[in-house]
Amino acid sequence: PLFDRWLSKDYIYKWLCPDGEGQRDAWLDEVNNRNGKYDFIRHFIVYYKDKRIGYCLFADCFFLKDLEEEGHDFESLYGDIPEKNHTYEIGYLIGEEEYLNRGIGKMIIWKLEEKIIELGGREIAADPSEENAASIKVLLSNGFKKKSEKNCAYPVNVLLIKSGVKKGCRNENLFIYLFQDIPYGSFNARGIIFGICIL
Repeated sequence: PLFDRWLSKDYIYKWLCPDGEGQRDAWLDEVNNRNGKYDFIRHFIVYYKDKRIGYCLFADCFFLKDLEEEGHDFESLYGDIPEKNHTYEIGYLIGEEEYLNRGIGKMIIWKLEEKIIELGGREIAADPSEENAASIKVLLSNGFKKKSEKNCAYPVNVLLIKSGVKKGCRNENLFIYLFQDIPYGSFNARGIIFGICIL
């Protein structure tokens, strides 16, 4: 219900579901089948201090390139990925408006990058809508570069790549939990994926 509520917010819906309810249903299907056909995608809930404020994911592009999904040409984006555990695509959203424009997006990217490094990933990709200037700005400030047009026949979105990934800043107030490890009731540290970091 929480992710569903976030997807319904206008400022999120316009970026994640530009083609309408079909895309929204696809997002919900992906999350609900995360232990089945989408098991190569890791979904997380973002906590800031003790409040659930957002969502993020990463996916191994070696498997993502074979996914057929309306509105995405993953083969064009990632067809040149040579092996698994090489390149990961990330995505994120901040579901609570009061946490927008506070640097949280940048911290989420750092946390995802740390996890991808732990797995041995060597490259990170992001595929924001070309109109999503705020997300593109955050990604560029985190060291992402636009993939060369000659290497990518996918003109609809801006594909950003970061190679030679390294650990970013640390923050003791931001936690990211796998969906199945989300704590209920009082906040606790059970299930922390990326550990407690200090700024």
